Amino acid sequence: MLSLFTHKRKLPRLGVVGDSLPLNYIHPLQIRSYLESEYNERAQIQIVGEEGCLGRTWNHGPLHFELYVSDKEPIVTPIPYFRIILWQPLTKLEIPTTWRHLWFSTEISRQIGFAHIKNSSYWTTWTKNAQRDRTIWLNNKEFEVITSDYATFLKEYPNEGVYTSIRQTILTILKNKIERFGTSIHFFAARHKVNKEINAMVALIEFPNLHKAFYLSAFVKPGAKQSLYSTGLIDHCFQFCISHSIEFFDFGSFWAPGSPSNWKGFSRFKQKFGVTLLRYPPILWKTVKNNQKEVLALNIN
Repeated sequence: MLSLFTHKRKLPRLGVVGDSLPLNYIHPLQIRSYLESEYNERAQIQIVGEEGCLGRTWNHGPLHFELYVSDKEPIVTPIPYFRIILWQPLTKLEIPTTWRHLWFSTEISRQIGFAHIKNSSYWTTWTKNAQRDRTIWLNNKEFEVITSDYATFLKEYPNEGVYTSIRQTILTILKNKIERFGTSIHFFAARHKVNKEINAMVALIEFPNLHKAFYLSAFVKPGAKQSLYSTGLIDHCFQFCISHSIEFFDFGSFWAPGSPSNWKGFSRFKQKFGVTLLRYPPILWKTVKNNQKEVLALNIN
């Protein structure tokens, strides 16, 4: 999801295509409940595949598509219509028989990033600037981070500047996530200790059985101390992960060539927090013909 923490400097760094992933890391789109929540507003999209290689299917008129994001090769099941199967590997570089490279991306996300939290000294992997900002935040006597809720996020979310065009979309997405996941969605607010004025908030979702948490959305109000507030909130998210035995904190999509240019600033900001970047290999594709005989045999069995 989108946020408006921004930094204006050089291009964000890129991950290396083919780099391996840590043991136990699960891609967000391989968590069935999360994948379903991403598309619950689009009735024409359905979830297909099996655990470890879940995907989605949709159609544009007579054309039917399936898309999988996994290192596991999709199992193509018999269905009575012609399909185009798209497969986005995570680290796999080999091209199995019958698959071909698709030399353009169907997705604007070309890489994602996550923090692998190995111990309570999580900040030691941060950049020097991030560590400095964290120290300033922890030593400040003026501001604090508190646990909050969606109603406050809704009330405080800015409706000016760059936030105006995305406000309704962000709030609707969060509302849908809450309806699906309830108390697994957490909100934190950075506020002034004396006048209680809230100047920034962040939302995340946790999957405790998978030891994962995902960043969902955030804002810093125009005119607030952006670097201070945003670093303080992210540090609080890390502390939350430590206290809830969360091993992986996903930061979502990061800018890469081909992504929208307005992703660059937030990508630079997120990269300060010791993230591992997963840059996708080229997407693969193949076509599957209409095979009524296979479908009939499958139904009989």
